[in-house]
Amino acid sequence: MTILFKINNKNLYREENLVIAQTPVLFVCKDDDGQRYLTLLLDFDSDEYLVCPISDKDLLAMLVGEIPMRQPFVTAESIYQINAAQEPDNDSIQTFAGADLSDYMLPDDNIKFVIDDYLREYADKLEKNLNIL
Repeated sequence: MTILFKINNKNLYREENLVIAQTPVLFVCKDDDGQRYLTLLLDFDSDEYLVCPISDKDLLAMLVGEIPMRQPFVTAESIYQINAAQEPDNDSIQTFAGADLSDYMLPDDNIKFVIDDYLREYADKLEKNLNIL
């Protein structure tokens, strides 16, 4: 697997694409310890992303439309704004609290997921993990 980002000495790998336009716009990364991160492409041209840790419970709630797409970002203790370089070790990373995010960076308040068959399999996997824990 290809390392997409490095945050706090942890390698992040793309696990699942959630929203795809010409390129993945919203996706999930996972680190070597199993922590998941919700990742939002901010600017395609400058390869800029917002990344926040997310629990399986919150990710599942977002996927089934119980919470808006923006909620995991605004409630996160730490958000990472990453300007990706060719090599993850050279990424430029700024850290701040979710409460400090500018509204223009996030989906609107009322945007919720409508799950499709493809993502239903992923949601089922998350739900199974939650029932095991």
